[in-house]
Amino acid sequence: MAHPGQLVETIASALGVPRQTVVQHDRQLAAKGYRRKGGRGRSAIRITPEDAANLLIAVAAAPVSGPAVKETVGTFEKYASLPAWKSAFHEQPGDWSELKVLSELSKGHSLSEALAALIRGYARGDFASSDLVWRKSPSGESGEVDVIVTLEGPIPTARIDINSYRGKEIPERDHVELNYRRKLPATKTGFALRKRGEVGDLVQVRAFSDYTLKTVAALFADSANAQGKT
Repeated sequence: MAHPGQLVETIASALGVPRQTVVQHDRQLAAKGYRRKGGRGRSAIRITPEDAANLLIAVAAAPVSGPAVKETVGTFEKYASLPAWKSAFHEQPGDWSELKVLSELSKGHSLSEALAALIRGYARGDFASSDLVWRKSPSGESGEVDVIVTLEGPIPTARIDINSYRGKEIPERDHVELNYRRKLPATKTGFALRKRGEVGDLVQVRAFSDYTLKTVAALFADSANAQGKT
């Protein structure tokens, strides 16, 4: 497994965010116990997929304006614990039961749990092709899998989309998504709050793809492969 410094470098490079900015986010999380800490150099602690998921959330959820780093912990806490719902509107806890992968996640799991599971899945090679992902994948037909993670503010919401295409002449799209948000009455939805002027009307959207997930997961590939052989 990798050290904290390697995780910082990897996330900074993948997201295109200045390294020093990611360093500051990482320090804030470590100070509050959201990333294991201890030792330096060769004796530095080894990070986990949970550590990686937490730092990804902190960096990606940071507002595009204002004192982003100073608010690292508060921003992280608002997003990391968002529970999964089947859709943006239905009040039914969501899970990934349509998939072969991510089966360890329970209904209503949190955003941070989902990202950690995705990182572990990519480290194991679970998303290498669509036939490994979907329960109802036609035999002999396989395609690439795309994953997009989207975070919105100022009202914390997130979404994870998993897509794949199969067939060459007329590609068919398989798609599933989960929404991560607080349970709110209809009168307190983001749209309603913005319309009444209770929050700013500017919606900030940040998203990253499976490129980042794959890049981060590579830090854990050796460990995942070793576990698979035991």
